[in-house]
Order: sequence, then C-alpha cells, then structure tokens
Amino acid sequence: SRVDGLVMSQLAGTAFHALIDGGYTDGTGIAQAVSSGASEVVVVLNSFSINQAEYVLQLFPGGPIVKPGVPKELFPVFQSPNASVIEAAFAEFQTLKLASGSRLLKVLAIGTIEGTTAENKFFGIAGGSRVTINVINICSELSIGWFANFDNYGQLVQEVALTVSDPVNRDMVLTKLMPFFGS
Repeated sequence: SRVDGLVMSQLAGTAFHALIDGGYTDGTGIAQAVSSGASEVVVVLNSFSINQAEYVLQLFPGGPIVKPGVPKELFPVFQSPNASVIEAAFAEFQTLKLASGSRLLKVLAIGTIEGTTAENKFFGIAGGSRVTINVINICSELSIGWFANFDNYGQLVQEVALTVSDPVNRDMVLTKLMPFFGS
C-alpha cells in the first residue's frame, strides 16, 4: 500500500541500525547506549503479551531486581524519576491498532520517557545528564528463542509490518513512531 511504501522509505533513509541486548547486565541496551554518550535512545522491547516495563524499571530507583544474583553496582542507572513514574508512563503509551488476523503480536506500544542519570561506575555513567528514551514495545509471547518454533518469528515480523503499515495507524506512525528515527 501507499502508506507501507512511505513508512519503509522513510525508515530506509535514516541512520537506523539494530543492536543486540546486554543479557546479564542491562537486557534493554539502554545503559550501554547512555554509557557511550547517548542523550536520546530508541529501544525496541518485548514485554511478552502486555505493555509492561519490568526490564526498564530496574534502571530507575525503586525498580525491581529482575535477575537474582546481579551485582548491586549495576543498578540504578538513572537517579530520577522513580520506577513508579516510569511504570505509570508505560500505562499511558499509545498503542497501534493491530493488523487484522494478528495472532502473535499482542500489543504494539510507543512512548517516550525522560530520565536523569545516576553515577554508575559499572557502566561508566556520570550522574546528572538528561536522557530521552523512546520506547517501541512489541509485545508477543515469543521469547528470545528458548524452545521456540522459529517460523513464528517471521510471522511476528509480518504482523508488525502489517500493523505499522495499516492505514488506520498512519497518523500515529508518521507523527509518533517515525520521529524516533529522525524523520
């Protein structure tokens, strides 16, 4: 469709590239990006079938311990706001209307949160810097691959592409999502 071509052309014209997560440190990659000097981050998450902030919350004061045994020096990465504010922000994220027939994609949410860094020696982050975090939460029950049918990942990508290119989502994609990529 016309919207599909427009969105994909705009994305292709940006400096967009994918990164892998940090596993047993910060699985979102946010801390690593901030430690390299980023003041604005685009993060693509999968919080399973609902738009929840668990792995982002651990970066903020008052956040949960997501992985037992992780050294206390890893977190928090931000001194403010409190994790409860981040959780409330996630609840207010805008969601795209899922493409007809989507079975793996449960929610596609987008939003922005702001934080101020904490001094964090593990990641080499100085305190007091403002960071904008643009979140794309592609919610699916697919995991990172443990005991998964890998054909499902192709199906999920198709459902995301159909959702993003659906004309009903055009305004939100063009005004909220695409600006994350410098458009």
